[in-house]
Amino acid sequence: MTANILIALVVALGLILLIFKFAAKTVVKVVGLLLVLGIALLYIFLFAGNSDKDLKFSQVLTEYTIDDLHGAYCKDTANKADSLKCVCIIQPLHDDLHSRFNDSEIEQMRKKRIKFAAELVKSYQNKKDVVKQKLKENKAEGLLDEFKDDIINRRFDKK
Repeated sequence: MTANILIALVVALGLILLIFKFAAKTVVKVVGLLLVLGIALLYIFLFAGNSDKDLKFSQVLTEYTIDDLHGAYCKDTANKADSLKCVCIIQPLHDDLHSRFNDSEIEQMRKKRIKFAAELVKSYQNKKDVVKQKLKENKAEGLLDEFKDDIINRRFDKK
């Protein structure tokens, strides 16, 4: 009787080890896959030209329309920094929006702030190279970060 129990214990222990062996391989594969996906997403976000500031920038944009930005930066031509932000940043965004949508579609999007912000961010992504080139031509590369800081920290009045 004791031999049968001993054999049953050995067989049960062998089955448990076999199950753990296969389960461990599966768990390691799943964890490894999740780790690789996480690293890939982080790489895409951080090294594809985006930063933590870009994420905050896109979240805060839901509060503004292109008209708000135009009013804040393009009305006062006496302020050189704001005029450059208008010419180098706001105008390319405005042009891209109007090339992709007609006036009635833009008016409809103004009522849906999250959609409008998403389209504004898409316009920024479409015109990022143009914006950077215009800023470089005007020797004002730092204005893009200043513009993002203005938006994130709400340092301008909506008009």
